[in-house]
Amino acid sequence: MKTKTIELYTYDELEPKAKERALSHWREGNDYFFLQDCLNERLHELLETNNIKDTNDTSKPGTTPTQVLYSLGYSQGDGVCFTGEFIWKKYTIYIHHIGRYYHSNSTAIELQETSNLGFHMDEDDKCVKDFEKIYQRICKELEKNGYGFIEWEDSEESFIDACSANDWTFRANGDMENI
Repeated sequence: MKTKTIELYTYDELEPKAKERALSHWREGNDYFFLQDCLNERLHELLETNNIKDTNDTSKPGTTPTQVLYSLGYSQGDGVCFTGEFIWKKYTIYIHHIGRYYHSNSTAIELQETSNLGFHMDEDDKCVKDFEKIYQRICKELEKNGYGFIEWEDSEESFIDACSANDWTFRANGDMENI
């Protein structure tokens, strides 16, 4: 039988280059597991603030949940949008994703008067423009929140918190030992 001894370090005990390597590996592998939940939660807060009712109640059978779609890689075409069915003022609003990008201009928005489901509003109608302004504002706020979440997740402070909470240890070169 052969015994091998490996020296392990906490993040704080690593040399600066090893810390840089450990943090870099963390950032490369970070899948931002809670980002979708964060965006969904913030969306519902913003909908409530703007008196928009989400009719996509997933507790009802056959109901599709509201979708928050995003691409947040600091690239052209990145952003956030959301789709679903909503009630605002006296209108039922249908928002559908179009195209291959996820940003506030990659959706089609239709308004129907709730009292007359067969009547479609004219695209130039003031209500459509008013709702589109609200939609744009919500999407921009979600984008800002999403980038803030990513920046926090990629921060050294967040990584140190995760290391401490999970008792992660590292080899001298910064490679994580227990993941």
